[in-house]
Amino acid sequence: MSAPLSPSHAESQPSQAAQAGDLFHLAFYKFVALADPAAVVQTLRTLTQAHGDALTGSILVAAEGINGMLAGSSALMDAMEQALWHDSALKGAFTGMVFKRTACKTVPFRRMKVHLKAEIVPLGIEGVDATAM
Repeated sequence: MSAPLSPSHAESQPSQAAQAGDLFHLAFYKFVALADPAAVVQTLRTLTQAHGDALTGSILVAAEGINGMLAGSSALMDAMEQALWHDSALKGAFTGMVFKRTACKTVPFRRMKVHLKAEIVPLGIEGVDATAM
């Protein structure tokens, strides 16, 4: 794995995928009750770190589900979709999740982050269970 690029270097040097015109943005979310969101975060960190600097974006995980935005090559986006749907450590929680893929001309994110949050979409309303809707 190569050393992380400094922000100024990352902005001035497009990724190999961007240079080849094979850069995509992948957006997804799913409201689903997760019994152990911290374990899901650890699994997602392992999955995303396996791709090094080729994968960038942000994934938020809470007891109510997942909300993410990723960027990388088409093949990498295919691999991440399959991992989210089928990785046994995720126990089928994200099977059937819908993904929206859009072509990019520039790299939209500087690094990959996976965070454990109180809510994936802050509603600001106490007692609302988004998974029950």
